[in-house]
Amino acid sequence: MLPQEARDGVGQEAFVPPAYAPAPLDLPHELAASGWPDGVLPLIGNDGMDTVIGPLCELFCQAYPGLSFTLSLRGSATAMPALVAGASWFAPMSRDPWTEDTQAYRRARGHDPWALRLGYTGHGPRTSARTPPAMYVHASNPLAGATLAQLARVFTRGAAGGELSTWGQLGLEGAWRARRIHVYGMRDTKYARGLRHRHFAGLPYAARYEALPSREDVIRAVAQDPYGIGAVGWVQAASISDQVRVLALAGEPGRPFETPDLATIASGGYPLKAWVSLFLDLAPGQAVPALLREFGRLALSREGQRIIAARTHEDEGYVPLCERDWRAQLRRLG
Repeated sequence: MLPQEARDGVGQEAFVPPAYAPAPLDLPHELAASGWPDGVLPLIGNDGMDTVIGPLCELFCQAYPGLSFTLSLRGSATAMPALVAGASWFAPMSRDPWTEDTQAYRRARGHDPWALRLGYTGHGPRTSARTPPAMYVHASNPLAGATLAQLARVFTRGAAGGELSTWGQLGLEGAWRARRIHVYGMRDTKYARGLRHRHFAGLPYAARYEALPSREDVIRAVAQDPYGIGAVGWVQAASISDQVRVLALAGEPGRPFETPDLATIASGGYPLKAWVSLFLDLAPGQAVPALLREFGRLALSREGQRIIAARTHEDEGYVPLCERDWRAQLRRLG
């Protein structure tokens, strides 16, 4: 069960997975198959996940004596190169790989990395921590929300239905109706490129898209422009300006608009949510090796999800999986 402070704001009793029960394994055989027959398993990846991966490794070593881990958690940028090089048993990340990393991995391996989702990364807005990826508008903007399909037509060119260039096309009336939408974002690398590939069908950004050097610059631009909209990843917007707000989003037309508040994230909602993940080097159709499957089962167990829940109100803001997503990930393990 989530600690009380992690349940505050969720609005419903949290799903509690079953406790972990280790499966019997032929450990020498599994270690030989893994490529690390000495039982020392290296892990390279996100630095913010040390408070999750470290405790999970300790529990796993208790379940399977004779194992040990070497952790080199220096940042998500190290995860995919290490997985490609065969230098990491799996790659822990608190976001999905950038498009550039996925493309490099695909060139090297001929397929995409395989992801097991353990939880969600971040919730907000919070005054003391970064908000997950979001769209920001000026505080005075009355727009209730937008769908991802609408945003694709605002931010990119070539989307079905044509470009949306005025606030009236998004439903605003009065003085807002004829005003042009001023579009801000990051340079077309890393987060900005990942956003359009993941959510905007890989379409190129529109000519009116103004690429700025930093997340802070995007927030400042929207704060100074009532007719602006900005797309950024993790940022502590409240520390930059109180003249912006997070725009509620819907993944599909007809769905309710959502922000990344704790209750929404804990229920598996919000179309731009990020994931706490373990990335594996598995070819399509390849079964998860038994030892890796057991680590995944531990991470999805009651004990593993409690470790994630204990970080909900820390800087990274990790949130355990809702029951629907938990069952989907357990099925993926096989």
